[in-house]
Amino acid sequence: MGGMNRKVLEIVSRLPLHAHTKKVIADNVGSVGKGEFKRVDVIEPINRYLLSGEVSYLRRVIFDVYFRILNPKAEHVRQFERYLKELQLFWPYERHSCLLSGERPYKDSARYLWSRNNAKVLDIMRYDRHLWLRDREPKFSLDSIFGEPFTQQLQYLRHEKDKNTLGETERIALLKLIFSHYLFVKSRPTLCGHKNLPIPIVEVGMSPLGEDMPDVRIDNLFRKRSKATLKTLLHDFPPLSREVESLLHSIIKECDRSMGRLYKWSCNGAYTMDPKTNQFEVSSLCRML
Repeated sequence: MGGMNRKVLEIVSRLPLHAHTKKVIADNVGSVGKGEFKRVDVIEPINRYLLSGEVSYLRRVIFDVYFRILNPKAEHVRQFERYLKELQLFWPYERHSCLLSGERPYKDSARYLWSRNNAKVLDIMRYDRHLWLRDREPKFSLDSIFGEPFTQQLQYLRHEKDKNTLGETERIALLKLIFSHYLFVKSRPTLCGHKNLPIPIVEVGMSPLGEDMPDVRIDNLFRKRSKATLKTLLHDFPPLSREVESLLHSIIKECDRSMGRLYKWSCNGAYTMDPKTNQFEVSSLCRML
């Protein structure tokens, strides 16, 4: 293993990257992190660069080093990762069957507002405990609103509430910040590589008979949407700390023109967050190209 690491370090030393970047790579060869995304693998894009000569792989290495390895997680993203399973229980959703009763079922929908990156969507989001992702019996029907099943449901919800570790006010504030963050990135194509990010809420579709889709499918949608949102904010397009932003500015100043341009392109999607005000801002690094 030691011999293999030495070979990797020899290759890294010859890469057309700033000395600081190569040092960070050398210090993190074989390192394993914690959390939902356990490993930042800078070796794979290095191998792809050596095989193809494509500079896009070097940009990926720079991104991994400064946006993922050195960049601390924003506090609300760290909380998101920690309390993911609990937040899934309160994840916002929209039922297609309910939309059909409205005067404008499409334009009144959260899906429509999210697809248009309309900030009004944040005002209509609700973060109540939904009826899915029940981890034990009894299972409840949406129609069981009276009688014994309803009494059992109240008892279940009280039991479940005791297991939650976030207070209601804290949980709602966290979810609001998560979706505000997601909308900031989604509505700015340059920050997310001009990708059309998916709508983060769960859409409960209907069967041909007009009923909600099976509960097991809805459960999977809550898990899928919440994990995809976490991946976007934590792994794919994280906010850059002010310290790392300043570090990148100093590195770019020390680079020659060609290498400096490589680093500028790697930072083209950079944005920051003020932890005191929870406000997001496009980084000055984006204006250097």
